[in-house]
Amino acid sequence: MDFRKDINGLRAIAVIAVLLFHFQPAWLPGGFAGVDVFFVISGYLITGIILRGLRSGKFRLAAFYASRARRIVPALAVLCLALLVLGWVSLLPLDYSALGTQVASSLGFVSNFVYWREAGYFTAGAHEKWLLHTWSLSVEWQFYLLYPIALLLLARFVALHNLRWWVLGACLGALCCVCLHRPNGRRLLSTCCRPAPGSCWRVAWHACSRCNSRSCSNAFWSRSEWG
Repeated sequence: MDFRKDINGLRAIAVIAVLLFHFQPAWLPGGFAGVDVFFVISGYLITGIILRGLRSGKFRLAAFYASRARRIVPALAVLCLALLVLGWVSLLPLDYSALGTQVASSLGFVSNFVYWREAGYFTAGAHEKWLLHTWSLSVEWQFYLLYPIALLLLARFVALHNLRWWVLGACLGALCCVCLHRPNGRRLLSTCCRPAPGSCWRVAWHACSRCNSRSCSNAFWSRSEWG
């Protein structure tokens, strides 16, 4: 995919928003929503990668997983190792054991489910969870794991030029999951550490927008990413 200055600009805005929120929440109370911006950007970009692979017939699931792992795992592993070393000299045994659980859940990309059951960003004691922020990486990885499989299965039974409608249906279905999770409508989720169903509607929405972007004109559908 060609370098996109507009998408890179959105990433910068999202990073700044999250940093401001963590430095001082009063500066930008809604800054944590920058994480959601990353989700929708990811849905848009990953959909483009998969569709180009399907169009060319060169998409390989193992290669896709390997490329995603190379972008995430090394930095995450270094962070976890550094925290384990720091915790060894600064934490009590019980706290160090809890840190070990956090490291395992983060490296296993299930920390969003673990923290969702325990606490969110806004609960007492959240600052003691050194890897709390990795919940978003877990959501990303779960998306990377399941989304290409879903598209590959659909592509076996659905013509590529109709695949966009299935993506739209998945987007709406994921949004319904969130609404059913909080039927009273006051807020969609009780914590920031959302499980995959609570965040996938954001990713799915921009996956859908990728399928219906301006570059996908009527002529484009017949000869480009959709076959």
